[in-house]
Amino acid sequence: MSRAFYSKDFWSGLLFMAFGVATMLLGRAYEIGSATSMGPGWFPMILAWILTGMGLLVAVRSLAMEGENIPTGVLRPQLFIVIAILLFAVLVERTGLFIAAALTAAVGSLASRESRPLEVLIVAVMVGLACVGIFIYGVGQPIPAWFWNV
Repeated sequence: MSRAFYSKDFWSGLLFMAFGVATMLLGRAYEIGSATSMGPGWFPMILAWILTGMGLLVAVRSLAMEGENIPTGVLRPQLFIVIAILLFAVLVERTGLFIAAALTAAVGSLASRESRPLEVLIVAVMVGLACVGIFIYGVGQPIPAWFWNV
């Protein structure tokens, strides 16, 4: 396998393309319309095409240029970030936004070996409060904020 297939640029280009194609597929149900009479699917579809094109450019460029390789054997950060995201998805409707966001931040911080418990606690509380303030009280999202509202 070519060295380019180990570069960060190659894989980030593929990831951009995957998100772009996924957006196109998920947005098929929305009416696109035309440039003069835009439907609800027009803007997401244009962004999806731009994202896919950018991903293609980055991936193809990585085949021609020497880039930084992905480090091997670094599983801890990837594992804790995925667990944090899944934890949020499972908890947000069961415990409220504050606890789900705070635990997501706390578990996500475990991706770094340098995180300290007091810092993790402070960041978790601040992230939870910020999410409640922004999404519940600021934007008005219909998500329970606290576990006693569930």
